[in-house]
Amino acid sequence: MRLHNLEITAFGPFAETVRLDFDALGDAGLFLLTGSTGAGKTSLLDAVCFGLYGQVPGDRQHAARLRSDHAPAGVAPRVQLELTVAGRALRIIRSPAWQRPKARGVGLTAQPATATVAQRRDGAWETLATRIPDVAQVVTAAIGMDLHQFTQVVMLPQGRFSEFLRSGADTRKAVLERLFATSRYRDLERWLVDRRQQTGRTCERLRAGARTLVDQIAAVAASAAPDDDWTLWQPWAAQTLRDLGDRAERARREVGDLDAETRLLTDRLGRAERQEQLRAAGRQAGSRLAELAGSEAELQSFAERVERAERARGAVALLGPLDAADTAVAQGRRELQDAERLARRSGVDPCRATSDVAARADEVAAQRRGFEAVLTRLEPLGPVAERCRELAVEIVNLDDQAAAITAELAGIAQELELLPRRAEALAGQIETARAVAADEVTLRERLLGARDTAVAAAAVPSARADLAAAEADRAAAIDSHNDARDRLNDIRDRRLDGAAAWLAGQLVADQACPVCGGCEHPSPALGVDEVPTEADESRARTTTREAEAVRAGREATVQRCAEALLRLRERASDREPSVAAGIVADLERRVEVARRSAEQCGDLEAERTAFESAGDAARARRADISARAAVVAELASLRREERQRLQESLDELVGRGADLETRRAWVAQQIEASDQLASALHRLVESNRLRSAVHAHAESAARAAGLAGVPEIAKQAIPAKELEAMRERVETSGRAREEAAATLADPQVLAALAAEPEDATSLLAELRVVQGRHRDAVAASGVMIGRAEQVELLERALATACDSWEPTRRAHDVADALAGLAEGKSADNHPKMSLSAYVLAARLAQVVSAANERLGPMTSGRYLLEHCVERDAGSRGRAGGGLGLRVDDAWTGHTRDPRTLSGGETFQVSLALALGLADVVTAESGGVHMQSLFVDEGFGSLDADSLEDVMDVLDDLRSSGRVVGLVSHVEGMRERIPAQVRVVKGRNGSRVCNG
Repeated sequence: MRLHNLEITAFGPFAETVRLDFDALGDAGLFLLTGSTGAGKTSLLDAVCFGLYGQVPGDRQHAARLRSDHAPAGVAPRVQLELTVAGRALRIIRSPAWQRPKARGVGLTAQPATATVAQRRDGAWETLATRIPDVAQVVTAAIGMDLHQFTQVVMLPQGRFSEFLRSGADTRKAVLERLFATSRYRDLERWLVDRRQQTGRTCERLRAGARTLVDQIAAVAASAAPDDDWTLWQPWAAQTLRDLGDRAERARREVGDLDAETRLLTDRLGRAERQEQLRAAGRQAGSRLAELAGSEAELQSFAERVERAERARGAVALLGPLDAADTAVAQGRRELQDAERLARRSGVDPCRATSDVAARADEVAAQRRGFEAVLTRLEPLGPVAERCRELAVEIVNLDDQAAAITAELAGIAQELELLPRRAEALAGQIETARAVAADEVTLRERLLGARDTAVAAAAVPSARADLAAAEADRAAAIDSHNDARDRLNDIRDRRLDGAAAWLAGQLVADQACPVCGGCEHPSPALGVDEVPTEADESRARTTTREAEAVRAGREATVQRCAEALLRLRERASDREPSVAAGIVADLERRVEVARRSAEQCGDLEAERTAFESAGDAARARRADISARAAVVAELASLRREERQRLQESLDELVGRGADLETRRAWVAQQIEASDQLASALHRLVESNRLRSAVHAHAESAARAAGLAGVPEIAKQAIPAKELEAMRERVETSGRAREEAAATLADPQVLAALAAEPEDATSLLAELRVVQGRHRDAVAASGVMIGRAEQVELLERALATACDSWEPTRRAHDVADALAGLAEGKSADNHPKMSLSAYVLAARLAQVVSAANERLGPMTSGRYLLEHCVERDAGSRGRAGGGLGLRVDDAWTGHTRDPRTLSGGETFQVSLALALGLADVVTAESGGVHMQSLFVDEGFGSLDADSLEDVMDVLDDLRSSGRVVGLVSHVEGMRERIPAQVRVVKGRNGSRVCNG
């Protein structure tokens, strides 16, 4: 990726449009962004990040205010960036959200953020996306990294170099995870743990299901269940099933014997009961015949009435339609009366002069056609009336506009009278203020230097005290280290002296000596003093290392304090604090006087410009408003003429003073009343016709049934329930007479009446005893068979459950082993590291290797980074292992904690680490070659020799094809780097000067 051009407007401290030509700066390979503190050097890099990602790095993003406060109120903030990435020439234009003045009235209105991205094809820019999410997708896909990765690879941020170096393992882990996207390995760890839990739950559920089946078999068979040894469950279930089968077979044989005895007794009892039933039937038939003979006359009367009702049934069926026809005619007359009342209220003639209903209906229809003709003539007049109403409203609005224009012209005339006198007064005030403010820039530059000198002079006594305290702490740490080392050497010497006594103490009679191999120990050595153990030596060694680390830290502190004191004395120029403070106070007073004059000058200039602009604007407004007044007057005249013509045509057709809508509503009401009257007349005609037809049919049916007429039909009508009861009584009596006669003629009944009856009571008692025994046997057999069937089903289910459980148990064993390995808890995982931590450790090892290629030359071979796999004190769990960093000091032969480095050393190591990290991330991001690199500040902490070494490394980056941009205000870098961009701040915003 290579940057070409950057153009920003109203962004950060830059009020006006600023352009940076990176191609011109990149010809030298190395360029410098310089300027005073707060001028806006870092804001240029922020603009690059905003152009690419719509965000600025670090905490500045949370400010949510990117538009320049110095820019004019209506100027929109804008960033345009042109670059080439992966062979594609892209142009990105972004504008952050900002508040612009309202077009009308006072106040501000929110403008949303915008973004576009275009690609150069065939010499022209072709737009690729205009929505912010789409632009972000295009840019991220082209570059291959997000903002966080970009600031670690291309734009090394101010004050953030040492975070990765000095942070603990957990913070380092979070940074590496974002840079190398190792979330898939954590996802794999979680998936394996979830898989282990899932298979464990499934395995336990299947085992619990099998155990439940075992308990159910034991409960059904009423036997004791085996223990938790699942290998015994299936053999035990099979034997239980065989025992229940034998018991069920014995119960079935007993039921069969009792069943045969029951059938024999049932047959005998059945024959006895049959004989008794036949004798009872014969006696009942005789009684029934005698009863029927006494009711013969009544039954004959019922039969005659039923016969007459059957002949008149067809005519009786017409009584309902006759009543319905009469009811319909009455209802039609009532509806006609309602319609006539409505017609009279609506002003419609009900045509009652004609007595014939059909003729009245024709007259009403003719009357309705007349009303429809009137409505047809009124229908086209609707748009004309609507236009008249619209014209009336428009004429009122035009009159209001004319009045407002007249008032506005009067106000403009008054304003133009006051402007010239105020402009002349401002001209004199401006000349006076300019003369006073001429020296402000020179005075401010002198004040900045004086303040820096005063701050340094005030800090010198404190720095001297800090150095003295650090030297005292260093002396104490050296003494502690020497004492600890002496104790360690003493313990080692005593252990060597007592080694023979220690070996003698380990000898056992009749066992071989570990030194000579002999089994006899005639004269073992004797120890005089207590011999230190290996644990004592280990503790002493640990104490010595801790004292050494403390000593190294104190030495680094002394070095930092000495360097800080030297820098402060150079900045203070050996002035006393009081003298430096007096110089600052005098310059501040003089600057304040010049500032107030400059502010007054600017305000007066702005006021004069505003008055001149206001005069021009007022005259232009007066011309525009005068033209608009003429247009409004002409338009109002035309609208009045048009309304007068349309109103005259309406008065001619509708009537003067009459309303069209009221007239149309009245005619529509007449039509509706006519429709209801005609409908009522038609329904009455139809009801009369239907009643006549029904009466004629009923008269014909009465004559066919032998009746005198319609009035006789009702006399022959018998309620349906009563008629049915009579018919049923006649038919039932006939059937009963036939059945009784047939029963008395049956040979079996005659034989039963003549035979001697058998004792059924004793047979029934004997049968009940046998049936009780049979029921008990059947119940016992059913229970036993049911248990056997249940156990058989449960035994099959148990076999199926055990078969299903087996593969799940094996799968759970595999999942448990893999999850433990990925979590770092398995014995097979020798580093005891999680999978994601192992991957991050490998990535960090690559970063350290790449960083050391530059750190050695940068520090003249003194320092190299060392990757530590041990878990540090700041890490939590297994994820923190493998992410430790130490610094190998070739001068002392010891490794150091990065936090013991001085400020300059920290910058060197952090810069090398950042460049190594950039190389590895670039390779991981798909091989996108980053030809641009920016390093923001940090060079002020280096001495001349260290700065020379760092610049040599950066020169190597330039020689490898990269364009390196440095942000610094160090004077030595200004002298060394010819290609420079100078950022100058001022009261009205910053500006950029090339060269």
